Amino acid sequence: MENKVSRDADSMEQHIANLAALLEQHGLTHLEYETDEGRVVLGKEPSPLIQMQGSTAPAAPITATDSAFNQVASAASVAMKPAPATQDASDVDLTEGDLITAPLVGIAYSAKEPGAAPFVSVGDKVQAGTVLCLIEAMKMFNEVKAPTGGIITKVHFEDASLVEYGAPLFTLDSPSN
Repeated sequence: MENKVSRDADSMEQHIANLAALLEQHGLTHLEYETDEGRVVLGKEPSPLIQMQGSTAPAAPITATDSAFNQVASAASVAMKPAPATQDASDVDLTEGDLITAPLVGIAYSAKEPGAAPFVSVGDKVQAGTVLCLIEAMKMFNEVKAPTGGIITKVHFEDASLVEYGAPLFTLDSPSN
């Protein structure tokens, strides 16, 4: 009987290790898996640089009584690549133009594909509706378009960097400014 329990524990440990690998491989911070035999919940704390601005409480830690589970969960807490520091919209000088902010949290791309020319650069004249950048969220690409015509005076993000909701993306000098 004890040998079967040992095999079941080894099998469970391997299964949890596989789930932890999936968590890391796909860049997830939370994974739940449920079968008739039970339920496994894995999670890891996000890097402080990618927590929502104003958030002071860290994510809830993983708790479990099984030491094998704790070892696998710790392995899943491999540090994520920190995003470059983002600027808060309140820190941007608006006297130089209108601020265009991120409409959602995601990865901001300045071009349609790697190696391609950026959609816009500083000094470019744009019209209302011109695509300025893409933000990838949940494997979907969302276009960020110019709300009005004008000249791009500043780009506030690095290509392929994480942006928060409301983070400054561009400063646009409109003809009315």
